[in-house]
Amino acid sequence: MTYTYDYPHPALAADIALFTAQKGRLSILLVRRDNPPFEGCWALPGGFMDIDETLLDCATRELEEETGVAAIALSPVAVFDAVRRDPRERIVTAVHAGVVRADAVRPRGGSDARDARWFDLSELPELAFDHARIIEEVRLWLRRHRDRLGLALDMLPADFEKQDLIRLYAELTGQNR
Repeated sequence: MTYTYDYPHPALAADIALFTAQKGRLSILLVRRDNPPFEGCWALPGGFMDIDETLLDCATRELEEETGVAAIALSPVAVFDAVRRDPRERIVTAVHAGVVRADAVRPRGGSDARDARWFDLSELPELAFDHARIIEEVRLWLRRHRDRLGLALDMLPADFEKQDLIRLYAELTGQNR
C-alpha cells in the first residue's frame, strides 16, 4: 500500500532505557551505533516504528534486534519531539523504560549496533542525539516511581548483599547526591 500526503509527516521511533544493578549501582544498557549519524557513538537502543506496529511493539522489537534482550516488560515514559533532535529528518521518539537483573540477560550487539553493554549511570560515555537528556528524564521517572523498592529488587541478583539494596535504593530515590 502506498501513501501520499499533501503535508509532511515526522518519522516515529522508540528508544529504550533498560536498567539493572551492578554492585548495587544503577546501570543502563547502551549500544554502539554502527551507522551514521553518530556512527561509533554510544546511544540508547531504538529505531523506527514500522507502519504495522505500535510504539511498544517497536520498542520491544528494537531492543531484541540491537541487544538480543527479549521478553522484558517495558513502560512508556516520555515523548521527545525537539524539531532538530536528529540530523536526518524530523523524528519523534517515544521512550520506554524497563528493569532487569543483569545476570538474567546477555546483551550483545546486533542489527545496526556493533556492541551492547551496561554502563554505570555515573560514568556514561558521550552519547548520540539527545540521549543524555533522555536518560536524565528517565532517572526522574525512576525517582517518582511508586514502587522504587520493587524496581530495586527486580534489578538485584537473587543473592544480593543488604548494602547493595541500600545503595541502589538511595540512588533510585536521589538520596545519594
